[in-house]
Amino acid sequence: MDISEQDTEVLIIAAWFHDTGFSVTYKGHEDESKLIASKFLNQQEANQDFIDNVCNCIDATKMPQCPTTTIAEVLCDADIFHISNSHFFYRKLLLRREWEVFCNNQVSDLEWHQLNLEFLKKHHFRSDYGKQTLEKGKHENLHKVENILAYYNV
Repeated sequence: MDISEQDTEVLIIAAWFHDTGFSVTYKGHEDESKLIASKFLNQQEANQDFIDNVCNCIDATKMPQCPTTTIAEVLCDADIFHISNSHFFYRKLLLRREWEVFCNNQVSDLEWHQLNLEFLKKHHFRSDYGKQTLEKGKHENLHKVENILAYYNV
């Protein structure tokens, strides 16, 4: 996949800013991230098309992810790549704690594993790299979650 120099710049800046909205709010943080990025880029006198492209990439990371450009696909896959590697279960523990703290969302172990299974089944990587490389690791983690749920006789 060939990405132009300008698109690479958009992608890098969107990656830098895509979660900065957490400094303002948990739910809907992507909208705050777009405001923070726009303000910064306006101060840097970036052109509006560039700013719009950065914001489009950030917006695409909202769950469920809906990228509309190649670079948004790349950012979405990078944002969630951990579901394809050996750190998946550790990261999910951190996410569970995050939900407890910021969303007051307490779930049983069974419910947590069921949520993870549902997410893994619904998620699809979008970029060529994601489809060719990351999807395999995601399926391995999906099978591990299925094995965990087998102990619950679900």
